Amino acid sequence: MRHLLQCLFLSALLSLPLLGYAEEWQRVVHIFDGDTVKLEDGRRVRLIGIDTPEMGRDYQPDEPGAKEARDYLVHWFDTHGYRVRLHLEEEQHDRYHRTLAHLEAVDGADPAHDLLTNGHARVLIFPPNTQRSREQLQWEGVAREQGLGVWRQSDHKLQPDSEVSARKRAFRRVYGVVESVQSTGSGLSLKLQGGLELRMNYAGLKRFEAEGLDPRKWSGQPVAVRGELVPGQHAHLWLDHPLQLESLPGKG
Repeated sequence: MRHLLQCLFLSALLSLPLLGYAEEWQRVVHIFDGDTVKLEDGRRVRLIGIDTPEMGRDYQPDEPGAKEARDYLVHWFDTHGYRVRLHLEEEQHDRYHRTLAHLEAVDGADPAHDLLTNGHARVLIFPPNTQRSREQLQWEGVAREQGLGVWRQSDHKLQPDSEVSARKRAFRRVYGVVESVQSTGSGLSLKLQGGLELRMNYAGLKRFEAEGLDPRKWSGQPVAVRGELVPGQHAHLWLDHPLQLESLPGKG
């Protein structure tokens, strides 16, 4: 009896998904926009690692490319089928209670791959869900090199930090020279010469250190980064992961 219970426990343990990674099959029944869908069981799923232009809400207009991204995803499901496998990572829900997942069609196709390579999405690097971020950046690079979709927009071009602006939180790619580095109660503040501030918490700092990078020594150094710009009197951009670093102008 004891041996039987041990076998049953081991069998149940082996049937569990690996920590930070799980998968299941579901059916998509509604597409909200280019990166969010609804499943037959009622859950909303936000695709991990990508971000598409926002559809208009509260009488606000759609962002450029939002309708194209949604239409592309509708066509994608029409082509590959609405039955999908969900691949989860460490963080399985966002602050809006949406399930965070990678999707895979029955034929193995990945909607994130096709949205990125066709310029309908950009990579969103959001730890701890970064298992596929390097690969997704390669997919994005295909569209960037060809100037497809969102990469035709001026606000997606690499800009000097003295010229970057936004009326609301928005994706930006910026470069500049670090004027100063200061420790804060929660991490680091890197001020660029053009006025933009790069903020990094201690968790982010550890990720950079794990890659052999020490942002505390960046004073006087040129940097190029990507991420969400928070506008206002103290405009800033959060650095959470080394993959947010980009090549400087003229260096690839």
